Amino acid sequence: MKSCRAILDLAHRNNVEMPITEVVTAVIAGRTTIQEATSLLLTRTPEPEHYGIRQ
Repeated sequence: MKSCRAILDLAHRNNVEMPITEVVTAVIAGRTTIQEATSLLLTRTPEPEHYGIRQ
């Protein structure tokens, strides 16, 4: 749990979206169910991902 929160804090400070980490953290903390987390991830609008590529 400590790692999840620290990773999310770092991501938020750097404007990085981490939806999987967000729902895993919510499930571990008891704020959502696995079914809800799955639904949240599967209904996200797909977005292009660019790692190390400047646009």
